[in-house]
Amino acid sequence: DHCARSVISGDSALELDELGIPCSVARKLTWSECVTALNVERLRVAVMKGAHVLGGATTIERSGERLDLVTAPREQRRALSRGLRSGDLVHRHLLNGDWVLLNRQPSLHKSSMMAFRVRVLNAQTFRINLSVTTPFNADFDGDEMNMHVPQSLLAEAELEVLCAVPRQIMSAGKSRPLMGLV
Repeated sequence: DHCARSVISGDSALELDELGIPCSVARKLTWSECVTALNVERLRVAVMKGAHVLGGATTIERSGERLDLVTAPREQRRALSRGLRSGDLVHRHLLNGDWVLLNRQPSLHKSSMMAFRVRVLNAQTFRINLSVTTPFNADFDGDEMNMHVPQSLLAEAELEVLCAVPRQIMSAGKSRPLMGLV
């Protein structure tokens, strides 16, 4: 539920630090979000949508018990959404703005693994801005890349602060830009 592999395509409409992912991938991969007073309403909506509608959720963890939403009927999902309380974990679909790590094998240097913000697209492949292709040595001849979803707030913070594309523009070893306008 936390990694995917796909062919990549270029998309000049994406921001430098955005990764376009197919809706099918966004529905399959999950981010574990803890219920708080600030997000309870949004997570109730995700639980009501269930596992098959984009923006939904697949499971709820409560006191070590996993409640499956994939096969749950609408009435059961409604009851579970009303019963959400602080501390429950909701495994929700990936949404626009979530942070993920993207790499192309072999990962020989720091910039061959970079963090991107997700943008869910109606597409069949991963999409990246053309300016980001140089560090990945990507030429769009069937290149495949791996995407990894962080599993904690600390991992997500590390992606955003240390590995985000804007922080990888300059090569540490050569002191020159790794990427430029295409």
